[in-house]
Amino acid sequence: MAITLRYSIDTRTKLKSGKYQLRLRIIYNRSDSFIPTGFHLTKEEWDQKKEIVRSTSTTLTNTTRFNNKLAKDKAELMDKIVGLETAGKLHGLRAVDIKELVYAKPSETYTVLSFIDMEMQSLIEEGRVGTARTLRDLKNKLIKFHARVRCILQTSTMHF
Repeated sequence: MAITLRYSIDTRTKLKSGKYQLRLRIIYNRSDSFIPTGFHLTKEEWDQKKEIVRSTSTTLTNTTRFNNKLAKDKAELMDKIVGLETAGKLHGLRAVDIKELVYAKPSETYTVLSFIDMEMQSLIEEGRVGTARTLRDLKNKLIKFHARVRCILQTSTMHF
């Protein structure tokens, strides 16, 4: 699937100064997520088609440098996302999940298979070996069915 990154101003919420938040939109698998840049601009200062700050901006003193920074940040984010894609970590994820993978601190993210392993271990410790064997069989069937596709537990649905 194609990944799209676009800058835009959020015209839904206007600050008292008449400015809008500049944010980066990630679009993947028809889902989107927004990353705030921390900058605020007026509609007149932002060129939506070119995704740059116009040179007539009164908010910024050096619009060329700022536009270069935006382009650099966008390219770095795309490099990180492409790295995740080549590592096979984007399959079945949403744009929000990609944002969390790229920006969030490492957290405990479990795949379905690792979650089953943890549950099997706790069942064995409780002496429930028969239920653990059933989970082992389920895990083996999932591996065969999905051919080792990585599926994060938080994004799992009935159709994973």
